[in-house]
Amino acid sequence: MHMFEACLAWEGTLTGGADVWSRQAEQIGGLALEHFIRSDGMLREFFDGDWTPMSDDSGRIVEPGHQFEWAWLLWRWDASRGVDVARSAASRLASTAEEFGVDRQRDLAIMEIWDDRTVKDDRARLWQQTERIKCWLAMAEIAEDDAARDDAYDRVARSVAGVERYLAYPVTGGAYEFIDRDNRVLADDARASSMYHIICAVAEMHRLLR
Repeated sequence: MHMFEACLAWEGTLTGGADVWSRQAEQIGGLALEHFIRSDGMLREFFDGDWTPMSDDSGRIVEPGHQFEWAWLLWRWDASRGVDVARSAASRLASTAEEFGVDRQRDLAIMEIWDDRTVKDDRARLWQQTERIKCWLAMAEIAEDDAARDDAYDRVARSVAGVERYLAYPVTGGAYEFIDRDNRVLADDARASSMYHIICAVAEMHRLLR
């Protein structure tokens, strides 16, 4: 996933030598469409050497945050190439993650669900909320009508409100990492990795909403 993101970034930045990154992006995008994303709109996490979901319970794990993130990446891929099948897959990932991977009471994306759409881990982590923002910004951009666009922007606004809860951290520049099933912020060390997700979400909002 992050290799795919890096390839898309490099090919859009380099003035020369971008072909190698474009070819790599094509391979990863094709792999995602052929093996990672199933017809039920669920993106599995763990695969064997033949790109078949693992036969044990690990092969049934679905992370809503990664569904949102892959939806955004496939939208970027589609935007640069007009790959209609990627746009369809992105929309399917987004709607499935929103329907089954977001807790309605907290309005937060949760950690994990099973492939039968039942909850596995209902903690809500910061980075998943930022990927939800990016995903619905992308869905607003490809919306077919005003109603769909307004709905996507509403989900962006709700996702931003969710992120703001994590940012109420006692140390400037830090952020909480988890909110539990009872809607309580969990005291924990701030994770440096979360900054990447926050910055990317802010950059996308700036780019698409300005």
